[in-house]
Amino acid sequence: MKNVTDWSIEDYQASPVIKIMLKELIERKSKVEKWKNYQTYCGYGTCFLLLLLLAISYFTFSQPAFSFHYSILTQLTDETLFIFALLLIGFNLLLLQYFHKKTIKTEKEYEELREELIDRNSELWEEDTGWQAREHVFQYLKTNHDINLYFK
Repeated sequence: MKNVTDWSIEDYQASPVIKIMLKELIERKSKVEKWKNYQTYCGYGTCFLLLLLLAISYFTFSQPAFSFHYSILTQLTDETLFIFALLLIGFNLLLLQYFHKKTIKTEKEYEELREELIDRNSELWEEDTGWQAREHVFQYLKTNHDINLYFK
């Protein structure tokens, strides 16, 4: 996401309210992207830890010293690496759930502000001279920040 400072709405005839709302919208969009990235990386980490857990289980049971006289659970809990990986998977799943909730919350806040901007479009921009400036600002937001203010 590009910074807000590289773009200036000062050249256009817009109210100070819309300037603040657009900057807030860009910041909220960047927060949504940040939480989505955290959620994605945490998901990849969980998958990696699951593969590690499967590899540990495979090598534990494929050893020639493995005996079926002992319980499988006993054999697995003897491996400290297995227990450590299991705890990390549990922690990662909790972290994934936390990131998912934060992503949903920030998406909801972003969508509320975006819909408010779309609904109040006629109030915020001057009708006579504002349509060209509005079109330029909307196009900038669509291309550089992937924010669509044309439709809900």
